[in-house]
Amino acid sequence: MIPTEPWFCRTCGGFHEELPLSFNAPAPEAYYEIPRAEREARAVLSNTHAVLDGARHFLRASLELPVVDLMQPFTWGVWAEVGAELFRLAHDPAHTGGHASAPRGEGALASAIPGYPQTLGLRVWIQPRPLGQFPLLGVLDEAHPLRLEQDAGIALERVQEWASAMQHPQA
Repeated sequence: MIPTEPWFCRTCGGFHEELPLSFNAPAPEAYYEIPRAEREARAVLSNTHAVLDGARHFLRASLELPVVDLMQPFTWGVWAEVGAELFRLAHDPAHTGGHASAPRGEGALASAIPGYPQTLGLRVWIQPRPLGQFPLLGVLDEAHPLRLEQDAGIALERVQEWASAMQHPQA
């Protein structure tokens, strides 16, 4: 979290000291489609990648939205389903240093993002970054509201709305 001014939460009616500038999906949505009793046998899930049924490959990535009123972006920690070759390259030491030779690839968004029309399956580009950083992800569909906000930025009030909803999911 980055220090921000206290903000009013519309859900609980109180003030919060710090505004979270990121939310993360713990796993690709497809992981939750596997029955719990079968997950250990059918899924490999780490902080950076997942493989389901030995055939579906996922990378964790950062989808950044500029916040107009701040110098820092808001980040959705999401998952993208990628082909086996991009998955392999993402784990190849020759390409994980974030240097110019690291290939930019494409995939499909594998995380549902609240507040937008359908995001699952949305075509995305994925750019590796320096070691220790998740790859950067961008929406390819120029007409999708998520892409529009990725290009133009979002207001701080939008982040506050997300924070209210995410911090009080039962409300």
